[in-house]
Amino acid sequence: MQQRRNVPSTMNQFFAAVSSTCCSSFVGYPLDNLKTRMQAYHFKSIKNCTKESLKKEGISGLYKGISIQLGVVSFVRTINFTTYEHSKSFLSFINHHLTKCFLSGFCSGSIASLITCPLEIAKIQIQLRMMMMEREKVVIQERIFMAFCPR
Repeated sequence: MQQRRNVPSTMNQFFAAVSSTCCSSFVGYPLDNLKTRMQAYHFKSIKNCTKESLKKEGISGLYKGISIQLGVVSFVRTINFTTYEHSKSFLSFINHHLTKCFLSGFCSGSIASLITCPLEIAKIQIQLRMMMMEREKVVIQERIFMAFCPR
């Protein structure tokens, strides 16, 4: 009988998930934020969107909402890493390393997708709702200004 290999502790997987999430989020989150803004406001280009966003909100505006992203993605990646390692251990009877890795990745990706898809939809809805509220606030301010300062 083949001996099962040791699976890293959940705490080690959690720290690996958190550190990978921090690295990827600090690089990728501003781009995701700009993508959402481009979809909501129909900017001409990514350059135009970036320029306007930085002018209105500064660099911190590109990182609005990142704390939620860090929490959710860390949680999902912990599940992903844990599922992957346990799947590899469970599939220890498969001798072909590439096949075992593929099947383990398939299992962990499937489970992670069941969690991330609804969360991603909720995140985008929240981002859009916040942007729309900001847009309405600007329109109301313009109307008030026009009411008191007609041309």
